[in-house]
Amino acid sequence: MITIGICLANLVNYETNTIKGGWGWRLSLGLVVVPACAMIIGSFCVPDTLDRGKNDEAKETLRHIRGTVDVDAEYKDMVVESKFKDNEHSCKAIFSRKYRPQLVMALAIPFFQQFTGINVIMFSPHPFRTIGLGKNTSLMSAMILWSHQCCRHIRCNFHS
Repeated sequence: MITIGICLANLVNYETNTIKGGWGWRLSLGLVVVPACAMIIGSFCVPDTLDRGKNDEAKETLRHIRGTVDVDAEYKDMVVESKFKDNEHSCKAIFSRKYRPQLVMALAIPFFQQFTGINVIMFSPHPFRTIGLGKNTSLMSAMILWSHQCCRHIRCNFHS
């Protein structure tokens, strides 16, 4: 979904770049309200049954989401975690050995993305502008590079 969002943002930027009068960037920036509203509206559709004591409904929702009836282990984990939520030891739980791999990856992935600068190279038209390409050409070049990487990623995942 992040990749699709980046693609849509690049397409919007490409289209709004052609607007005369210098206000295209304002429209591009203002259009982020559309997915934000979709997420806000969608948040009202998320069931919070476990927190309200509706355990049977929570288990049924989990079965529906997972598409299987064997959800007992995951459900038990959710019950334990919901009890931790209001406890002062809940922050200590994330540093336990059980969650260490997830914690390391949650910190390492964004760190190395920012540290290496891959986001600037992959998703920004600015490197293309610095080598002398025009606005539209640099936006299109960023889209071409992005689509090439997506196709390569899909092809690699398809064959593995």
